[in-house]
Amino acid sequence: MTTLVIKEKSKAAKAFLEFVKNLSFVTVVETDEIPNDTTKKAIIEAGKGKTVKCENFEDYLQKVK
Repeated sequence: MTTLVIKEKSKAAKAFLEFVKNLSFVTVVETDEIPNDTTKKAIIEAGKGKTVKCENFEDYLQKVK
């Protein structure tokens, strides 16, 4: 996954965003929030498959203790 941050103030930025929205392999998620460093690290680790697999919430609680 790649994240692009587009500041939509200019005409060029708005045109680029409209172009990208029409590409079949792109999903646009619009938000004003930028993830903090901890969240960015977690996203990268999840992308690499470094996750904790759990059967249910109780199993999760046991594994994270």
